[in-house]
Amino acid sequence: MAPSRQLLQLAVLLTAARVCSCALADHISVCHRSDPRVDDCINASIDALRPKLRVGIPEWSVPPIEPLTIDRVTLRRGPNSALLEAVVRNATAWGGSDFVITNLKSDLDKNVFRAKVFLPRIRFEGDYQLKMTFLLFHIQGQGFMTGSFSNYTCDLLMKGHKVSKGGQEFLEFEKMRFKLKVGDARFNLSDLFGGDPVLGPATNTLINDNSALILEEVTPALEKSLEDIFTRIANSITLKFPYDELFP
Repeated sequence: MAPSRQLLQLAVLLTAARVCSCALADHISVCHRSDPRVDDCINASIDALRPKLRVGIPEWSVPPIEPLTIDRVTLRRGPNSALLEAVVRNATAWGGSDFVITNLKSDLDKNVFRAKVFLPRIRFEGDYQLKMTFLLFHIQGQGFMTGSFSNYTCDLLMKGHKVSKGGQEFLEFEKMRFKLKVGDARFNLSDLFGGDPVLGPATNTLINDNSALILEEVTPALEKSLEDIFTRIANSITLKFPYDELFP
């Protein structure tokens, strides 16, 4: 009986391994550590995975990354004579899945990955409250806000370590680090001055002409949101498959 049970257990393990390998192959390419072009393989695998990340991978418990959500961004900058105070709530952003990796360098001995990432365009919307003093202008308002960030570049750092589960090793990432470099930005705030048809557009023009000040405050919140979301996604994938299966 004992040999039969052992054979049955072995058959179950082999079947599970085949199922796991097929599930992995359905979504990403396996990259061999000994491959001198392993970085190209990893990049190609991520590129192939991107359309699935957009809508999520339920069988891996990976949520969709379209849209990204940021609960609250608070801005306060400058003295009273040139004050910017703003709160943006319930912000929703689209375009995060259109990232392009332009340079990837991996160290599989240390499980460290560095990359440069290009974000062509992020479109967002949310509810805002604004108080702004600029030169002789005193601006207050609240309403609905839309806008876009374009031509963002990002330096990405990922550090991982191996963890043991069930006698096998898995790769787990620490919190990723994103460093965004701002490109262009456009904002449109509705209901400024009660929807005044002259003052509202003029104020939006003033805000866009000085968008760099706003971007300096918005960027850290966007970095944190991207760090949290992509760390969670990466670990949802790497903790599903043994390290030797991901990187044989």
